[in-house]
Amino acid sequence: MKRSALALIAAVWCTTAAAEPPTWNRFEIALSGGYGRSRAGGTSTFLRESATAFYTRLSASDAITLDSAAAVLVGGSCTFYLTPAFGIQAGFGYLKSAITGGSVFRLEAFRDAPASRQVSWGGSGEITAVPLFLNLTVRSRGETVRGRVSGGLTLFLNAFMAEVPAGIEAVEPVWKAGAGDPPLPVLADEKLDILQVPISVADTTWIAVGANLGAGLDVAIAKNAALSIEARYFLCPAKTFAWDWTLGVYNGLDGRIAGWNFTGDAARAAGQKTSSLRIDPSFFQISVGVRFFFPGPRRD
Repeated sequence: MKRSALALIAAVWCTTAAAEPPTWNRFEIALSGGYGRSRAGGTSTFLRESATAFYTRLSASDAITLDSAAAVLVGGSCTFYLTPAFGIQAGFGYLKSAITGGSVFRLEAFRDAPASRQVSWGGSGEITAVPLFLNLTVRSRGETVRGRVSGGLTLFLNAFMAEVPAGIEAVEPVWKAGAGDPPLPVLADEKLDILQVPISVADTTWIAVGANLGAGLDVAIAKNAALSIEARYFLCPAKTFAWDWTLGVYNGLDGRIAGWNFTGDAARAAGQKTSSLRIDPSFFQISVGVRFFFPGPRRD
């Protein structure tokens, strides 16, 4: 009887030992790069309507449009798994996108008859986003192919700048000698022209809190390494910027006015007629990379 019991215990132990599951990977380190597309773009307008002694109506307007170009994104992450399927992930990314676009200026004037003129220019700038994220992640079980989903909070370190030429109307009086001794000047005519004035958003950095959500697929290439493809969206609150009109001395585009002094008062008045620019630093990425695994304890 005792021999039978001992034999049964030995058989159970051997069966359990043979069926003991392998170790599971508790740590993951990933490095990746790929395509990133920022949502940083927006529109602004300048509009001013007025009248003078010789022009019964003047309407000057700028339509400013900006967009971001696709760019290369790099990033990395480190994941600690509390169970074979559930873990905590920390990581970073880096995306710098060029800003493209420009402005269209239109001047409408009525003197003896209506007239209009339109001019367009290109603009430039850049936006940089550095997301630092802390996520919860879930992965599927598999020896060769595994899926992943993760999401959580993101701290964004952002920077933005832009510069675009803008148009503005300029009216210069033409005087002639009138009656009197000495003769008093009399307004004889007015010269109307267009000034090209650079407007800009100065290089600005700021910190914002947002979120991210992504999913990926890993294909094993070695015991502790896999090729990884991932799609992720980083959501960041938008920020509003005011345009600064650049002081200086400008010549009219049509050659009617030369050496026009665009003063601080003129710049402030133009700025009050220019709508703010709303920029959304959120971006989408598709990346590929390598993921390294480090084993942890055996499954219970």
